[in-house]
Amino acid sequence: MEGIKKNNMMDYAEQQIQRQKTKEYEESEALKRPERAERIIKFLDKTGAYEFFQNIGQEKDIVTFDQFKSFLQRLNGIASEIPINQREFDGGTVELTGSFLGETVLPPRQEDKEGLLRLAFDSAKTLSADDNSYMLPAVINELHMFKDANGRTSRTLHLLMTCKDKETFEAELRKALDVDGRYDSPDVNPGLIDHEIKIHNLTEKHGWGLGEQGRLAKHIKLKGFIVQTEYGQIDKTNQSYVESVEKFRKIASSDPEYILTAVVESLSQEKYDSILWNDRLISPVKMATLSEQEWNGVFETYHRLKREQVESLVSVFTHPETFRNQYDHEETLRDMFIRKIKEENK
Repeated sequence: MEGIKKNNMMDYAEQQIQRQKTKEYEESEALKRPERAERIIKFLDKTGAYEFFQNIGQEKDIVTFDQFKSFLQRLNGIASEIPINQREFDGGTVELTGSFLGETVLPPRQEDKEGLLRLAFDSAKTLSADDNSYMLPAVINELHMFKDANGRTSRTLHLLMTCKDKETFEAELRKALDVDGRYDSPDVNPGLIDHEIKIHNLTEKHGWGLGEQGRLAKHIKLKGFIVQTEYGQIDKTNQSYVESVEKFRKIASSDPEYILTAVVESLSQEKYDSILWNDRLISPVKMATLSEQEWNGVFETYHRLKREQVESLVSVFTHPETFRNQYDHEETLRDMFIRKIKEENK
């Protein structure tokens, strides 16, 4: 008991130290952000970014993808105080905290992000300036290309395309880049329609049905989800298996429908049946029988589904009639997304 009490006291002390460090970081950030905002305004003025992005829907061939990518890296680098020679897409280890019970949200893997950004950039050539002012910032937020300041990068891009004069833009940008910027300026947060896109993809393409109140029901082959209690019973001597199960567990905690769909679609029927507990739930213990190739197939299929999520976010704007509010079929997800952003910014 004394040992447990001692460990608890140590945990509490570490938490207090971490809270103090977080407080000091936030106070330091509050002091630095106004200066960074002025540096960003100077950079945007120097590059003529405001004039370009005001006309991005009409002047379609002025900027190449490489120039657009470089612009985002420079903008984010200034917002994050990253030296010029170190500015890159460095968001490979980024994980997000969702709004529901603080769950972890995983963006697409890093090696897929640039191709998806290119898809968004190419698609922008077919859209109006108004649509681009929501689509491009939303994709930047969805991908989380950078380790930090993805939201500030997204908000800056949105304001570049929506503010009608330069003076208004600079005033709004100063608010957007401040500590409370995500609350004081439009937050083009794709999380507002991520669930609706997931429902569309899983029901239209991957064998899921809808239950009561439009919620996702079972996959046609899934009788249940995972035997959670078995995570504590896995064979710790098999290092490769342990690493795969832990990766599976982490994904399943934030993205259960996509990872379970990946299991169903990547494994043969015989192999899938062999990892079920009581012919019903997926058994982490029985997953020890999966080969390295089968594990790789599960994770590759999962990453394909994550790419598909971003591709569909772009399609919400390029093919709006295909994606509709499930509770009001008269409203497209495009219109629903824009409406929600405006409602949250009132």
